[in-house]
Amino acid sequence: MPEDPKMLQAAAALSQILLVDAEPVDVLRRICDITVSCLDACDMASVSLYEGKGRVDTVVSTHDKISHLDRVQYDTRQGPCIAAATDMTGDRRHAVYEVPDTATETRWPDFARAAHAAGVGSIAAFALGVGTGSIGALNLYALEPHAFGDEDLRAAAVFAAHAAVVLANAAALGRARAEVAQLHEALDTRDVIGRAKGILMEREGVTDDQAFEILKRLSQHLNIKLREVAREIVERPTRRGGRQLDTSGA
Repeated sequence: MPEDPKMLQAAAALSQILLVDAEPVDVLRRICDITVSCLDACDMASVSLYEGKGRVDTVVSTHDKISHLDRVQYDTRQGPCIAAATDMTGDRRHAVYEVPDTATETRWPDFARAAHAAGVGSIAAFALGVGTGSIGALNLYALEPHAFGDEDLRAAAVFAAHAAVVLANAAALGRARAEVAQLHEALDTRDVIGRAKGILMEREGVTDDQAFEILKRLSQHLNIKLREVAREIVERPTRRGGRQLDTSGA
């Protein structure tokens, strides 16, 4: 099949998303915008994320109308988007779940009626999967019935495969950022506790273990986290009433 210039443009646009400068939701929103702008048959788009245990949620969409229709699918447990996001059978990398005409659709009758009433004529949902795992689905909505031809579906499937990789990388980067933040917090906590123990050892004439026990007892007595007690001692702030943190009775 000849390369579709529109999909080449879409793939190029995906490659320009700088994950280091974008939040995951911004990446999802960009994917939706690229889909609508580069695929002529698509009037609206959304991304559904699979949250495990059969739960799916729409994180971004280009129109409120389709956010509502996605919710109808989740509530009724039927529809192409939820099928694409949760179907773990077969080769998910090129799976497409299509509703050519919402007026005649019989597989998902409740959803089809809602979509037809909302003025949506046809839908195509593509599984977003990397390896054997499920990320969610890219959902394409058109106002006209039979809007998506074979060329459209093949091109969109390729785009969805690229989008899945971008999403997986964005998720991995998000996890890495969270782990780095936790590491920094742990190192900061260890440092401030160590400094507080040193102050107590000098001030109270106690050992390292005894200083730590004082910190623990203060934390329990004041009902605040141990690192906050340590920070108060290190920074020597005054408590309510203008008194310094009293460690003599701990």
